[in-house]
Amino acid sequence: MSNKTKTVLVADDYAGIREAICSILEQFRNIQVLEAIDGDDAWRLLKTNTVSLVICDWNMPGLTGLEVLKQLRAVPAYKSIPFMMVTAEIDREHVEQAIHAGADDFLIKPFTRDSMYTKIDQLLQKGKHIPLSCNNLDDNKHDAPQEKLEEVVPTVLLVDDEPAVIRIVSSYLSDDNRVLVANSAQRALEVIETRGSGNIDVILMDVVMPEMSGIEACRILKSNHDTENIPVIFLTGKTDDDDIAEGLDAGAVDYVTKPVSSTVLKARVNTQIRLKKNLDAMAKQVELLVENTHLREEIDRMTRHDLKAPLTAILNGVEYFPELGWMNADQNNQIGAIGEAAYEMLRMVNGSLDLYKMEMGNYQLSPEPVDFTAIASKVVNVARRNGQIRRISVVFLAPESCWITSEELLIYSLLSNLVKNAIEASPERSEVVFSMNTEAHRGQIEINIQNQGAVPEEIRDNFFDKYVTFGKSGGSGLGTYSAKLITETLGGCISFITSKEEGTTLRILLPKSSE
Repeated sequence: MSNKTKTVLVADDYAGIREAICSILEQFRNIQVLEAIDGDDAWRLLKTNTVSLVICDWNMPGLTGLEVLKQLRAVPAYKSIPFMMVTAEIDREHVEQAIHAGADDFLIKPFTRDSMYTKIDQLLQKGKHIPLSCNNLDDNKHDAPQEKLEEVVPTVLLVDDEPAVIRIVSSYLSDDNRVLVANSAQRALEVIETRGSGNIDVILMDVVMPEMSGIEACRILKSNHDTENIPVIFLTGKTDDDDIAEGLDAGAVDYVTKPVSSTVLKARVNTQIRLKKNLDAMAKQVELLVENTHLREEIDRMTRHDLKAPLTAILNGVEYFPELGWMNADQNNQIGAIGEAAYEMLRMVNGSLDLYKMEMGNYQLSPEPVDFTAIASKVVNVARRNGQIRRISVVFLAPESCWITSEELLIYSLLSNLVKNAIEASPERSEVVFSMNTEAHRGQIEINIQNQGAVPEEIRDNFFDKYVTFGKSGGSGLGTYSAKLITETLGGCISFITSKEEGTTLRILLPKSSE
Protein backbone atom coordinates (compact mmCIF):
# COMPACT_ATOMS: atom_id res chain seq x y z
CA MET A 1 0.00 0.00 0.00
CA SER A 2 1.26 3.51 -0.73
CA ASN A 3 2.42 5.94 1.97
CA LYS A 4 -0.41 8.32 1.14
CA THR A 5 -3.00 8.53 3.92
CA LYS A 6 -6.31 6.91 3.02
CA THR A 7 -9.61 7.60 4.70
CA VAL A 8 -11.91 4.71 5.58
CA LEU A 9 -15.53 5.34 6.57
CA VAL A 10 -16.96 2.78 9.03
CA ALA A 11 -20.75 2.99 9.33
CA ASP A 12 -22.59 0.88 11.90
CA ASP A 13 -25.11 1.84 14.56
CA TYR A 14 -23.62 -0.69 16.98
CA ALA A 15 -20.58 0.76 18.72
CA GLY A 16 -19.09 -2.68 19.42
CA ILE A 17 -18.92 -3.52 15.69
CA ARG A 18 -17.39 -0.12 14.87
CA GLU A 19 -14.75 -0.65 17.54
CA ALA A 20 -13.96 -4.14 16.23
CA ILE A 21 -13.50 -2.87 12.65
CA CYS A 22 -11.46 0.13 13.81
CA SER A 23 -9.14 -2.15 15.77
CA ILE A 24 -8.50 -4.13 12.56
CA LEU A 25 -7.85 -0.92 10.61
CA GLU A 26 -5.21 0.06 13.18
CA GLN A 27 -3.02 -2.72 11.71
CA PHE A 28 -2.74 -0.75 8.46
CA ARG A 29 -0.37 2.17 7.93
CA ASN A 30 -1.52 5.64 6.93
CA ILE A 31 -5.20 5.04 7.62
CA GLN A 32 -7.60 7.69 8.87
CA VAL A 33 -10.91 6.37 10.16
CA LEU A 34 -14.26 8.15 10.11
CA GLU A 35 -17.07 6.66 12.21
CA ALA A 36 -20.75 7.00 11.35
CA ILE A 37 -23.46 5.96 13.80
CA ASP A 38 -26.22 5.61 11.21
CA GLY A 39 -26.93 5.88 7.48
CA ASP A 40 -27.65 9.62 7.54
CA ASP A 41 -24.42 10.28 9.40
CA ALA A 42 -22.54 8.15 6.84
CA TRP A 43 -23.95 10.12 3.91
CA ARG A 44 -23.07 13.42 5.59
CA LEU A 45 -19.47 12.29 6.07
CA LEU A 46 -19.26 11.05 2.48
CA LYS A 47 -20.30 14.45 1.18
CA THR A 48 -17.73 16.32 3.27
CA ASN A 49 -14.70 14.02 3.07
CA THR A 50 -12.55 12.27 0.47
CA VAL A 51 -13.04 8.60 1.25
CA SER A 52 -10.97 5.66 -0.06
CA LEU A 53 -13.16 2.84 1.29
CA VAL A 54 -16.62 2.46 2.83
CA ILE A 55 -17.37 -0.37 5.28
CA CYS A 56 -21.09 -0.20 5.93
CA ASP A 57 -23.69 -2.14 7.90
CA TRP A 58 -26.93 -3.05 6.08
CA ASN A 59 -29.48 -2.39 8.83
CA MET A 60 -29.17 1.10 10.33
CA PRO A 61 -31.54 3.84 11.49
CA GLY A 62 -32.39 6.44 8.85
CA LEU A 63 -30.75 5.46 5.57
CA THR A 64 -30.00 1.75 5.35
CA GLY A 65 -26.64 0.52 4.10
CA LEU A 66 -28.25 -0.40 0.79
CA GLU A 67 -29.72 3.11 0.44
CA VAL A 68 -26.33 4.67 1.21
CA LEU A 69 -24.77 2.45 -1.47
CA LYS A 70 -27.40 3.38 -4.07
CA GLN A 71 -26.97 7.11 -3.39
CA LEU A 72 -23.20 6.71 -3.55
CA ARG A 73 -23.27 5.00 -6.94
CA ALA A 74 -25.70 7.62 -8.29
CA VAL A 75 -23.03 10.33 -7.92
CA PRO A 76 -20.40 10.10 -10.72
CA ALA A 77 -17.56 11.28 -8.47
CA TYR A 78 -18.32 8.52 -5.95
CA LYS A 79 -18.83 5.58 -8.34
CA SER A 80 -15.28 4.26 -7.96
CA ILE A 81 -15.19 4.28 -4.13
CA PRO A 82 -14.89 0.64 -2.96
CA PHE A 83 -17.86 -0.37 -0.83
CA MET A 84 -17.99 -3.38 1.53
CA MET A 85 -21.39 -4.39 2.86
CA VAL A 86 -21.31 -5.97 6.33
CA THR A 87 -24.50 -7.73 7.38
CA ALA A 88 -26.12 -10.70 9.04
CA GLU A 89 -28.48 -11.02 6.04
CA ILE A 90 -27.17 -13.97 4.02
CA ASP A 91 -30.10 -14.98 1.87
CA ARG A 92 -29.62 -14.85 -1.88
CA GLU A 93 -32.09 -11.98 -2.36
CA HIS A 94 -30.12 -9.64 -0.12
CA VAL A 95 -26.84 -10.58 -1.75
CA GLU A 96 -28.22 -9.91 -5.21
CA GLN A 97 -29.60 -6.54 -4.09
CA ALA A 98 -26.15 -5.51 -2.85
CA ILE A 99 -24.48 -6.71 -6.03
CA HIS A 100 -26.89 -4.89 -8.30
CA ALA A 101 -26.54 -1.72 -6.26
CA GLY A 102 -22.75 -1.80 -6.77
CA ALA A 103 -21.22 -3.42 -3.70
CA ASP A 104 -17.59 -4.47 -4.20
CA ASP A 105 -17.53 -7.01 -1.41
CA PHE A 106 -19.86 -8.64 1.08
CA LEU A 107 -18.99 -9.84 4.58
CA ILE A 108 -21.28 -11.90 6.76
CA LYS A 109 -21.65 -11.31 10.50
CA PRO A 110 -20.22 -12.74 12.64
CA PHE A 111 -16.90 -12.27 10.84
CA THR A 112 -13.38 -13.17 11.84
CA ARG A 113 -10.58 -10.63 12.18
CA ASP A 114 -8.58 -12.44 9.49
CA SER A 115 -11.41 -12.39 6.96
CA MET A 116 -12.10 -8.71 7.56
CA TYR A 117 -8.38 -7.83 7.35
CA THR A 118 -7.96 -9.75 4.06
CA LYS A 119 -10.92 -8.05 2.42
CA ILE A 120 -9.89 -4.57 3.59
CA ASP A 121 -6.35 -5.16 2.33
CA GLN A 122 -7.61 -6.24 -1.10
CA LEU A 123 -9.92 -3.27 -1.45
CA LEU A 124 -7.31 -0.73 -0.32
CA GLN A 125 -4.52 -2.12 -2.49
CA LYS A 126 -6.53 -2.66 -5.64
CA GLY A 127 -8.77 0.34 -5.18
CA LYS A 128 -11.55 -1.86 -6.40
CA HIS A 129 -12.16 -5.51 -5.60
CA ILE A 130 -12.97 -8.20 -8.12
CA PRO A 131 -16.63 -7.56 -9.03
CA LEU A 132 -18.87 -9.45 -6.69
CA SER A 133 -21.36 -11.94 -8.04
CA CYS A 134 -23.54 -14.65 -6.66
CA ASN A 135 -21.14 -17.19 -8.16
CA ASN A 136 -18.15 -16.10 -6.16
CA LEU A 137 -19.80 -15.96 -2.75
CA ASP A 138 -17.49 -18.79 -1.72
CA ASP A 139 -15.18 -16.00 -0.55
CA ASN A 140 -17.44 -15.73 2.49
CA LYS A 141 -17.50 -19.43 3.34
CA HIS A 142 -15.29 -19.02 6.35
CA ASP A 143 -17.73 -16.48 7.80
CA ALA A 144 -21.02 -18.34 7.29
CA PRO A 145 -22.13 -21.89 6.60
CA GLN A 146 -21.89 -22.56 2.90
CA GLU A 147 -25.30 -24.17 2.67
CA LYS A 148 -26.87 -20.83 3.60
CA LEU A 149 -25.24 -19.11 0.69
CA GLU A 150 -26.35 -21.58 -1.87
CA GLU A 151 -29.85 -21.82 -3.23
CA VAL A 152 -31.34 -24.70 -1.29
CA VAL A 153 -33.80 -26.88 -3.24
CA PRO A 154 -36.49 -28.42 -1.00
CA THR A 155 -36.71 -32.22 -0.94
CA VAL A 156 -40.09 -33.96 -1.18
CA LEU A 157 -40.45 -37.68 -0.49
CA LEU A 158 -43.34 -39.09 -2.57
CA VAL A 159 -44.74 -42.39 -1.29
CA ASP A 160 -47.30 -44.25 -3.44
CA ASP A 161 -47.65 -47.76 -4.83
CA GLU A 162 -49.26 -46.59 -8.09
CA PRO A 163 -46.72 -45.76 -10.86
CA ALA A 164 -49.21 -43.47 -12.61
CA VAL A 165 -49.68 -41.37 -9.49
CA ILE A 166 -45.93 -41.17 -8.94
CA ARG A 167 -45.42 -40.04 -12.54
CA ILE A 168 -48.14 -37.34 -12.41
CA VAL A 169 -47.32 -35.95 -8.97
CA SER A 170 -43.58 -35.92 -9.70
CA SER A 171 -44.21 -33.87 -12.84
CA TYR A 172 -46.16 -31.33 -10.80
CA LEU A 173 -43.44 -30.87 -8.18
CA SER A 174 -40.13 -31.50 -9.92
CA ASP A 175 -39.71 -27.96 -11.30
CA ASP A 176 -39.32 -26.44 -7.83
CA ASN A 177 -38.32 -29.41 -5.68
CA ARG A 178 -36.05 -32.44 -5.51
CA VAL A 179 -38.49 -35.38 -5.60
CA LEU A 180 -37.54 -38.70 -4.04
CA VAL A 181 -39.79 -41.68 -4.72
CA ALA A 182 -40.75 -44.74 -2.65
CA ASN A 183 -43.31 -47.33 -3.81
CA SER A 184 -44.20 -48.52 -0.29
CA ALA A 185 -44.38 -47.20 3.25
CA GLN A 186 -41.60 -49.57 4.36
CA ARG A 187 -39.37 -48.36 1.56
CA ALA A 188 -40.08 -44.74 2.57
CA LEU A 189 -38.86 -45.43 6.12
CA GLU A 190 -35.67 -46.94 4.67
CA VAL A 191 -35.11 -43.87 2.44
CA ILE A 192 -35.49 -41.53 5.43
CA GLU A 193 -33.07 -43.59 7.53
CA THR A 194 -30.52 -43.68 4.70
CA ARG A 195 -30.65 -40.01 3.74
CA GLY A 196 -31.24 -38.62 7.23
CA SER A 197 -34.40 -36.99 8.53
CA GLY A 198 -32.86 -33.54 8.24
CA ASN A 199 -32.66 -33.91 4.46
CA ILE A 200 -36.41 -34.42 3.94
CA ASP A 201 -38.57 -31.28 3.93
CA VAL A 202 -42.01 -32.84 3.43
CA ILE A 203 -43.51 -36.32 2.88
CA LEU A 204 -46.38 -36.80 0.45
CA MET A 205 -47.85 -40.21 1.30
CA ASP A 206 -50.65 -42.40 0.00
CA VAL A 207 -52.99 -43.70 2.71
CA VAL A 208 -53.88 -47.11 1.27
CA MET A 209 -50.85 -49.26 0.45
CA PRO A 210 -50.08 -53.00 0.78
CA GLU A 211 -48.20 -54.39 3.83
CA MET A 212 -48.13 -51.05 5.68
CA SER A 213 -50.63 -48.19 5.32
CA GLY A 214 -49.67 -44.55 5.20
CA ILE A 215 -51.36 -44.02 8.56
CA GLU A 216 -49.21 -46.73 10.18
CA ALA A 217 -46.07 -45.25 8.65
CA CYS A 218 -47.05 -41.78 9.86
CA ARG A 219 -47.50 -43.04 13.43
CA ILE A 220 -44.02 -44.61 13.30
CA LEU A 221 -42.53 -41.32 12.08
CA LYS A 222 -44.28 -39.27 14.76
CA SER A 223 -43.15 -41.62 17.53
CA ASN A 224 -39.49 -41.13 16.59
CA HIS A 225 -37.73 -38.02 17.92
CA ASP A 226 -35.59 -37.72 14.78
CA THR A 227 -38.53 -37.79 12.35
CA GLU A 228 -41.44 -36.35 14.33
CA ASN A 229 -41.07 -32.88 12.84
CA ILE A 230 -41.15 -33.92 9.17
CA PRO A 231 -44.56 -32.74 7.86
CA VAL A 232 -46.67 -35.52 6.33
CA ILE A 233 -49.36 -34.76 3.74
CA PHE A 234 -51.68 -37.63 2.89
CA LEU A 235 -52.70 -38.47 -0.66
CA THR A 236 -56.06 -40.15 -0.46
CA GLY A 237 -59.17 -41.00 -2.37
CA LYS A 238 -61.11 -41.20 0.89
CA THR A 239 -63.09 -38.09 1.65
CA ASP A 240 -65.15 -39.18 4.65
CA ASP A 241 -64.71 -37.03 7.75
CA ASP A 242 -63.80 -40.06 9.84
CA ASP A 243 -61.03 -41.07 7.41
CA ILE A 244 -59.63 -37.54 7.35
CA ALA A 245 -59.79 -37.33 11.15
CA GLU A 246 -57.91 -40.64 11.48
CA GLY A 247 -55.13 -39.33 9.29
CA LEU A 248 -54.85 -36.07 11.24
CA ASP A 249 -54.89 -37.97 14.55
CA ALA A 250 -51.96 -40.04 13.28
CA GLY A 251 -49.94 -36.84 12.94
CA ALA A 252 -50.50 -35.66 9.37
CA VAL A 253 -50.51 -31.89 8.81
CA ASP A 254 -52.73 -31.90 5.70
CA TYR A 255 -54.32 -34.06 3.03
CA VAL A 256 -54.85 -33.86 -0.73
CA THR A 257 -57.61 -35.83 -2.41
CA LYS A 258 -57.20 -37.87 -5.57
CA PRO A 259 -57.44 -37.06 -8.43
CA VAL A 260 -54.77 -34.51 -7.62
CA SER A 261 -55.05 -30.84 -8.60
CA SER A 262 -51.60 -29.46 -9.48
CA THR A 263 -52.44 -25.99 -8.14
CA VAL A 264 -53.75 -27.26 -4.80
CA LEU A 265 -50.91 -29.75 -4.43
CA LYS A 266 -48.19 -27.16 -5.06
CA ALA A 267 -49.78 -24.65 -2.69
CA ARG A 268 -50.09 -27.13 0.17
CA VAL A 269 -46.61 -28.58 -0.31
CA ASN A 270 -45.05 -25.09 -0.48
CA THR A 271 -46.92 -24.02 2.65
CA GLN A 272 -45.56 -26.95 4.64
CA ILE A 273 -42.04 -26.39 3.34
CA ARG A 274 -42.14 -22.77 4.48
CA LEU A 275 -43.52 -23.76 7.89
CA LYS A 276 -40.83 -26.42 8.35
CA LYS A 277 -38.06 -23.97 7.43
CA ASN A 278 -39.39 -21.52 9.99
CA LEU A 279 -39.63 -24.23 12.65
CA ASP A 280 -36.10 -25.45 11.86
CA ALA A 281 -34.79 -21.90 12.12
CA MET A 282 -36.55 -21.42 15.47
CA ALA A 283 -35.11 -24.71 16.74
CA LYS A 284 -31.59 -23.58 15.82
CA GLN A 285 -32.18 -20.28 17.58
CA VAL A 286 -33.26 -22.12 20.70
CA GLU A 287 -30.09 -24.22 20.58
CA LEU A 288 -27.99 -21.10 20.16
CA LEU A 289 -29.80 -19.40 23.05
CA VAL A 290 -29.08 -22.36 25.31
CA GLU A 291 -25.43 -22.37 24.25
CA ASN A 292 -25.19 -18.61 24.66
CA THR A 293 -26.73 -18.81 28.12
CA HIS A 294 -24.09 -21.30 29.27
CA LEU A 295 -21.37 -19.25 27.60
CA ARG A 296 -22.60 -16.02 29.17
CA GLU A 297 -22.63 -17.57 32.62
CA GLU A 298 -19.06 -18.75 32.15
CA ILE A 299 -17.91 -15.41 30.77
CA ASP A 300 -19.64 -13.60 33.64
CA ARG A 301 -17.78 -15.75 36.10
CA MET A 302 -14.44 -15.27 34.37
CA THR A 303 -14.73 -11.55 33.79
CA ARG A 304 -15.97 -10.73 37.25
CA HIS A 305 -13.18 -12.75 38.81
CA ASP A 306 -10.30 -12.03 36.43
CA LEU A 307 -10.96 -8.41 35.42
CA LYS A 308 -12.15 -6.84 38.62
CA ALA A 309 -8.77 -6.92 40.36
CA PRO A 310 -6.70 -5.24 37.60
CA LEU A 311 -9.42 -2.64 36.96
CA THR A 312 -9.47 -1.77 40.65
CA ALA A 313 -5.66 -1.42 40.55
CA ILE A 314 -5.94 0.97 37.59
CA LEU A 315 -8.51 3.09 39.41
CA ASN A 316 -6.33 3.25 42.53
CA GLY A 317 -3.36 4.32 40.41
CA VAL A 318 -5.40 6.99 38.65
CA GLU A 319 -6.34 8.50 42.01
CA TYR A 320 -2.70 8.37 43.17
CA PHE A 321 -0.98 10.07 40.18
CA PRO A 322 -2.46 13.60 40.56
CA GLU A 323 -1.27 13.68 44.18
CA LEU A 324 2.35 13.52 42.97
CA GLY A 325 2.05 17.10 41.70
CA TRP A 326 4.45 16.91 38.75
CA MET A 327 1.95 16.33 35.89
CA ASN A 328 0.74 19.13 33.62
CA ALA A 329 -2.89 19.80 32.67
CA ASP A 330 -2.82 17.59 29.53
CA GLN A 331 -1.32 14.69 31.46
CA ASN A 332 -3.92 15.07 34.19
CA ASN A 333 -6.66 15.01 31.55
CA GLN A 334 -5.23 11.84 30.02
CA ILE A 335 -5.05 10.16 33.41
CA GLY A 336 -8.63 11.24 34.04
CA ALA A 337 -9.76 9.71 30.73
CA ILE A 338 -8.00 6.43 31.65
CA GLY A 339 -9.79 6.42 34.98
CA GLU A 340 -13.17 7.03 33.38
CA ALA A 341 -12.60 4.20 30.89
CA ALA A 342 -11.56 1.80 33.66
CA TYR A 343 -14.58 2.81 35.71
CA GLU A 344 -16.88 2.19 32.72
CA MET A 345 -15.32 -1.25 32.20
CA LEU A 346 -15.83 -2.09 35.88
CA ARG A 347 -19.49 -1.08 35.58
CA MET A 348 -19.91 -3.32 32.54
CA VAL A 349 -18.24 -6.25 34.29
CA ASN A 350 -20.70 -6.01 37.18
CA GLY A 351 -23.74 -5.00 35.16
CA SER A 352 -25.21 -8.06 33.47
CA LEU A 353 -25.29 -10.38 36.47
CA ASP A 354 -26.49 -7.60 38.76
CA LEU A 355 -29.54 -6.98 36.55
CA TYR A 356 -30.37 -10.67 36.59
CA LYS A 357 -30.27 -10.67 40.41
CA MET A 358 -32.54 -7.59 40.48
CA GLU A 359 -35.07 -9.34 38.25
CA MET A 360 -35.06 -12.31 40.61
CA GLY A 361 -35.45 -10.00 43.60
CA ASN A 362 -32.33 -11.24 45.38
CA TYR A 363 -29.88 -8.37 44.81
CA GLN A 364 -28.20 -7.30 48.04
CA LEU A 365 -27.35 -3.61 48.30
CA SER A 366 -24.00 -2.60 49.79
CA PRO A 367 -24.56 1.10 50.58
CA GLU A 368 -21.71 3.39 51.52
CA PRO A 369 -21.12 7.18 51.55
CA VAL A 370 -20.62 8.41 47.97
CA ASP A 371 -20.47 11.81 46.29
CA PHE A 372 -23.41 11.78 43.88
CA THR A 373 -22.14 14.88 42.06
CA ALA A 374 -18.76 13.26 41.41
CA ILE A 375 -20.43 10.14 39.96
CA ALA A 376 -22.70 12.23 37.75
CA SER A 377 -19.68 14.26 36.60
CA LYS A 378 -17.93 11.08 35.42
CA VAL A 379 -21.04 10.10 33.43
CA VAL A 380 -21.30 13.52 31.83
CA ASN A 381 -17.60 13.59 30.85
CA VAL A 382 -17.94 10.26 29.02
CA ALA A 383 -21.23 11.38 27.45
CA ARG A 384 -19.70 14.56 26.11
CA ARG A 385 -17.07 12.61 24.20
CA ASN A 386 -19.72 10.23 22.81
CA GLY A 387 -21.91 13.15 21.78
CA GLN A 388 -19.18 14.83 19.72
CA ILE A 389 -19.83 12.63 16.68
CA ARG A 390 -23.30 14.11 16.21
CA ARG A 391 -22.45 17.58 17.62
CA ILE A 392 -24.57 17.06 20.72
CA SER A 393 -23.58 19.08 23.77
CA VAL A 394 -24.22 17.94 27.35
CA VAL A 395 -25.05 20.64 29.93
CA PHE A 396 -24.35 19.72 33.56
CA LEU A 397 -26.18 21.62 36.35
CA ALA A 398 -25.34 20.29 39.79
CA PRO A 399 -24.17 21.39 43.24
CA GLU A 400 -20.44 21.21 43.92
CA SER A 401 -20.95 18.07 45.98
CA CYS A 402 -23.83 15.97 47.26
CA TRP A 403 -23.03 13.13 49.63
CA ILE A 404 -25.49 10.27 50.00
CA THR A 405 -25.47 6.71 51.31
CA SER A 406 -25.96 4.40 48.35
CA GLU A 407 -24.09 2.10 45.93
CA GLU A 408 -21.69 3.89 43.61
CA LEU A 409 -21.60 1.52 40.62
CA LEU A 410 -25.39 1.19 40.51
CA ILE A 411 -25.79 4.96 40.44
CA TYR A 412 -23.20 5.19 37.68
CA SER A 413 -24.95 2.47 35.62
CA LEU A 414 -28.32 4.17 36.05
CA LEU A 415 -27.14 7.61 34.99
CA SER A 416 -24.90 6.27 32.21
CA ASN A 417 -27.80 4.34 30.63
CA LEU A 418 -30.17 7.28 30.71
CA VAL A 419 -27.72 9.90 29.42
CA LYS A 420 -26.57 7.56 26.64
CA ASN A 421 -30.20 6.99 25.58
CA ALA A 422 -30.88 10.73 25.71
CA ILE A 423 -27.96 11.43 23.35
CA GLU A 424 -29.03 8.68 20.94
CA ALA A 425 -32.58 10.05 20.85
CA SER A 426 -31.47 13.65 20.28
CA PRO A 427 -31.45 15.41 16.91
CA GLU A 428 -28.05 16.41 15.55
CA ARG A 429 -26.57 19.69 16.89
CA SER A 430 -28.86 19.78 19.92
CA GLU A 431 -28.19 19.54 23.64
CA VAL A 432 -28.89 17.24 26.56
CA VAL A 433 -29.37 18.87 29.96
CA PHE A 434 -28.48 16.96 33.13
CA SER A 435 -29.67 18.73 36.28
CA MET A 436 -29.86 17.89 40.01
CA ASN A 437 -32.07 19.30 42.76
CA THR A 438 -31.26 18.41 46.35
CA GLU A 439 -33.79 20.73 48.04
CA ALA A 440 -37.14 20.12 46.30
CA HIS A 441 -37.87 16.81 48.03
CA ARG A 442 -37.04 16.07 51.65
CA GLY A 443 -34.61 13.20 51.99
CA GLN A 444 -34.46 12.74 48.20
CA ILE A 445 -32.45 13.85 45.19
CA GLU A 446 -34.27 14.83 42.03
CA ILE A 447 -32.42 14.18 38.76
CA ASN A 448 -33.74 15.48 35.43
CA ILE A 449 -32.28 14.42 32.08
CA GLN A 450 -33.76 16.41 29.21
CA ASN A 451 -33.27 16.06 25.46
CA GLN A 452 -34.98 17.59 22.44
CA GLY A 453 -36.31 14.33 20.96
CA ALA A 454 -39.82 13.02 21.66
CA VAL A 455 -40.57 9.42 22.65
CA PRO A 456 -42.54 7.80 19.77
CA GLU A 457 -46.22 7.41 20.55
CA GLU A 458 -46.00 3.69 19.77
CA ILE A 459 -43.91 2.95 22.88
CA ARG A 460 -44.99 5.62 25.38
CA ASP A 461 -47.32 3.31 27.30
CA ASN A 462 -44.63 0.63 27.77
CA PHE A 463 -41.50 2.81 27.69
CA PHE A 464 -39.93 1.08 30.71
CA ASP A 465 -40.88 -2.47 29.69
CA LYS A 466 -38.33 -5.11 28.73
CA TYR A 467 -37.18 -5.31 25.08
CA VAL A 468 -39.11 -2.20 24.04
CA THR A 469 -37.27 -0.27 21.34
CA PHE A 470 -38.22 1.79 18.30
CA GLY A 471 -36.34 2.85 15.18
CA LYS A 472 -32.92 1.82 16.49
CA SER A 473 -31.36 -1.10 14.63
CA GLY A 474 -29.36 -3.32 16.96
CA GLY A 475 -30.99 -1.84 20.05
CA SER A 476 -31.61 -4.35 22.86
CA GLY A 477 -34.60 -2.60 24.41
CA LEU A 478 -32.99 -3.00 27.86
CA GLY A 479 -31.76 0.56 28.52
CA THR A 480 -34.86 2.06 30.15
CA TYR A 481 -35.86 -1.31 31.59
CA SER A 482 -32.55 -1.67 33.43
CA ALA A 483 -32.80 1.97 34.57
CA LYS A 484 -36.18 1.22 36.15
CA LEU A 485 -34.81 -1.92 37.84
CA ILE A 486 -31.83 -0.07 39.28
CA THR A 487 -33.95 2.89 40.42
CA GLU A 488 -36.38 0.63 42.26
CA THR A 489 -33.51 -1.39 43.78
CA LEU A 490 -32.09 1.87 45.17
CA GLY A 491 -35.51 2.67 46.65
CA GLY A 492 -36.41 5.38 44.13
CA CYS A 493 -38.86 5.99 41.31
CA ILE A 494 -38.55 7.02 37.67
CA SER A 495 -40.94 8.70 35.23
CA PHE A 496 -40.94 10.76 32.04
CA ILE A 497 -42.84 13.46 30.19
CA THR A 498 -42.55 13.93 26.44
CA SER A 499 -43.91 16.05 23.60
CA LYS A 500 -42.80 17.16 20.15
CA GLU A 501 -42.64 20.76 21.36
CA GLU A 502 -40.77 20.28 24.65
CA GLY A 503 -38.78 17.10 23.97
CA THR A 504 -38.39 14.45 26.67
CA THR A 505 -37.54 14.77 30.36
CA LEU A 506 -36.68 11.74 32.47
CA ARG A 507 -37.17 12.35 36.20
CA ILE A 508 -35.58 10.18 38.87
CA LEU A 509 -36.15 10.49 42.61
CA LEU A 510 -33.57 8.71 44.77
CA PRO A 511 -33.34 8.54 48.55
CA LYS A 512 -30.25 10.11 50.07
CA SER A 513 -29.89 6.98 52.15
CA SER A 514 -30.40 3.48 50.59
CA GLU A 515 -31.31 1.02 53.34
